[in-house]
Amino acid sequence: MQITQLADEATGRYSYLIVDDKSRQALLIDPVEAQIQRDLALLRERKLTLAYVVETRKDPSGMSGAELLRDATGARFAASDLGTPSADIILRQGDYLEVGALRVDVLETPGEDGDGLSYRVGDQIFAGDAVAPSQGDDRLDDQAPHPALWDLPATACLWPGRAPESEPRRPITAADSSPGRRRSNAEPGVLGRIGNTPLIELRHVSPNPRVRIFAKLEGCNPSGSIKDRIALGLVREAERRGDLEPGMTIVEASTGNTAIALAMVARQLGYSIKVMVPEGVPPSIWDTLELLDAQIDWCKPCAGMRGAIEHARREAVRLGGYALRQFSNPLNVDIHYEQTGAELDDALDHVDVFVSGIGTGGTITGVGRRLRETNPGMRIVGVEPATGERLQGLQCIEDAFAPPLFDIELLNRRLRVTAAHSLEVMRMVGEREGLVVGVSSGATLSAAIREAQRLDRGNIVVMFSDGGWKYLPTRPWEAVERHDAELDEVHWW
Repeated sequence: MQITQLADEATGRYSYLIVDDKSRQALLIDPVEAQIQRDLALLRERKLTLAYVVETRKDPSGMSGAELLRDATGARFAASDLGTPSADIILRQGDYLEVGALRVDVLETPGEDGDGLSYRVGDQIFAGDAVAPSQGDDRLDDQAPHPALWDLPATACLWPGRAPESEPRRPITAADSSPGRRRSNAEPGVLGRIGNTPLIELRHVSPNPRVRIFAKLEGCNPSGSIKDRIALGLVREAERRGDLEPGMTIVEASTGNTAIALAMVARQLGYSIKVMVPEGVPPSIWDTLELLDAQIDWCKPCAGMRGAIEHARREAVRLGGYALRQFSNPLNVDIHYEQTGAELDDALDHVDVFVSGIGTGGTITGVGRRLRETNPGMRIVGVEPATGERLQGLQCIEDAFAPPLFDIELLNRRLRVTAAHSLEVMRMVGEREGLVVGVSSGATLSAAIREAQRLDRGNIVVMFSDGGWKYLPTRPWEAVERHDAELDEVHWW
């Protein structure tokens, strides 16, 4: 069963499209007359058969069409009426309708004065809208918010309509697969494809139909992660200052993605690259670095990133090379402020919550600062691994160290996510959205879903920092017992 909520911004009314997965028959319940053609076009697009257009109404007057409909269609239902231009059936309190495996039961009205009814589909209860208003109907002036649906079935898909707002807000202008106004990148060849990554709406994961979740797909960068941005930016700035010259070796500490990004940039610009990588990263990262002709120094896991950073500093001195210092170089933050944050600012006219992992601190600090300038009341949520656990690309502040670039004062909340839950959500994104994302993206989406449950309505932007292809050979979810891990939420302020 699929339940899609359709929203009409002009009237603030909702209708629902309920689909029987097996028969592909659909019920359109409580249609908005002004949007009926749009809804029918949606049905054609999804190749669905419309069984009935249904309205729920409290008023018991009118003739019954039960026998006529039963004879004509074979559907079983209690007293119903025909007679409105926008509906085949009017269901009143106590009525029910069955189509295929679907059964809709009309229940009591949710409010004493409203015409709208609630109804049950399977084990889910939904607040039905009033009968679709016609011109001159005084209910057109009723802009009271519709009751929110917090518990949709796991297969629910959400139409990207918005509920009426209590305060005027700018319209959403983001396209599903476009970052808005494309910013120029004058670099040659593959380097010119860094940045300007897609921003897409995740249509099948939000637990709240009033909240839209948008994901920034940084895995679409050439080497497969957000680290392409800082790799290119830090190298070009070092060249500009004269700190990096032809023939020198670039030296950096990384858990994987920065190393791969730097290896790609180094190959394009003619530099040697040596990376300090803690043991325990996925073997596919080793293979990629070797393919890109990077020199690898493995660091003991017990040394952590702090030990890898110190080793990189010493090695840069020994080789006469240049250490980019991604964890402490303030340009890391500036790049995300000027590029990533600006792309999001172009794409969405309003952001209510920004969710990002905490790694070097560059992304969440730079993007967070940029978005908060245009969305002063927005919330910024940082995501880190649960204490004692490891998640590729993320740092637990207590277990590791607070990166010098990380502006903790920006955050409204820090959320800790277990490895098990991150892997479950990583897999869920593939099943529901058709996206292969990294483990850290599973963690950030876990937090975004939790924020959607808390938010009344609005837009959430979540960073998907890399793609998941490099993790698939290890089949990471098989190493973790499947269970319903919960977010270990920490309220610091």
